[in-house]
This record gives sequence, structure tokens and C-alpha cells, in this order.
Amino acid sequence: MVVLLPSKQVVRVRFPYSAPNKMTIIYLIGLYVFVVFLLSRLVIPLMGFRMYKIPKELPEEMLVKVKGLEGQSQTAEEFLKKTYDFVQSRWHAERLKTVVKFPLIFRTDLEQLWQAPGYAHCTTINYIFVCMLANSKFFTAENLKVRHVFFNGVPHQYVKVRLNGRWLDLDPSLSYVIGIPFGQRTRKWFG
Repeated sequence: MVVLLPSKQVVRVRFPYSAPNKMTIIYLIGLYVFVVFLLSRLVIPLMGFRMYKIPKELPEEMLVKVKGLEGQSQTAEEFLKKTYDFVQSRWHAERLKTVVKFPLIFRTDLEQLWQAPGYAHCTTINYIFVCMLANSKFFTAENLKVRHVFFNGVPHQYVKVRLNGRWLDLDPSLSYVIGIPFGQRTRKWFG
């Protein structure tokens, strides 16, 4: 940096840290893409490249809730909406807590998840939602898919449910955060 003093003398001032060069920036971008879009999908249990295995048996309290929702529902669509509303009312995601509570993303024990309402990552919320649907009389594992989109700098998971011959996008975790309505998913990169 060059500083011009009042006496018209030119003084060169060097800072100990220089701006990063282009290769450093390219390296950091590459590292970010590798960690966020590849490594995370290999390491985080419910974030893989394929649909995770859905347990055939649910914890007792969870099964009772599924049976109760089935009893209140006449159709698959009604059961889907009631289950969606229940999951959305019991678990929620938050932007900052996604990073601050990162270790919670590794939870996969349904009994523990069921006993811990409140904050959960999108993968956890969707896992509970998918398990409830797949273990009902209205849906099977073949009617359910998990998908990922880029949101707020990281992969975000939502669920696709086959209902009446068409695929419906559902996102119980983001509905709490940014108000995504039933039957839709985010189409934004940042929210």
C-alpha cells in the first residue's frame, strides 16, 4: 500500500498479510465443494446418495401415534396431511442451530429421536416423517424418496411422496423456518 504524506513523501507500507491469490481462492472453493457436497453425503448417516433403509418396526409410542393418525384418517391424503402437521408441530429446524448443533445430525435411533422433540436437522425430521409414513397402512417405502437441494450454502433434504399417481414435494423442516406450504419445497438458494 502506498501512503502520500503531507510533505509529499511517498511511503510504502506493507501489511504482514497479503490478499489471497487466485489459486488460494480456487483451492478453498474446491475444498468447500468437496466437504459440503461429497464428504458430508458419505459421512452423515441420513444424507447419503441413496435412500436409507426404513425400519420395519417403530418404537411403541411412535407406533401408537401412527395408528392413532390412521384411525383419524379416511384417505392417504388425509393421513399424509395429519402426519405432516404432527411432525411439523413436534420438530423444527433453525438456520443457526444447523451449525451450532451439528453433532445432533448423527442421531439415528428412532427411540431417542422420538423422545427429543424440538430442534432437529432436516435429515432427522424427514427420517421420522418417512418412518411414520412407511409404517402406516397408506404408504410403503416405494412411495417415498428423499431428495436434496442447495439451500443456504449446504445441501438440504426434503421428501417426495407418491400420492394418487403423482409425486408430491414435502418439506416439514423448512415449512417452520421459511413457511414452505404443504405440497411444496424451496426453490430458493437462500432464505
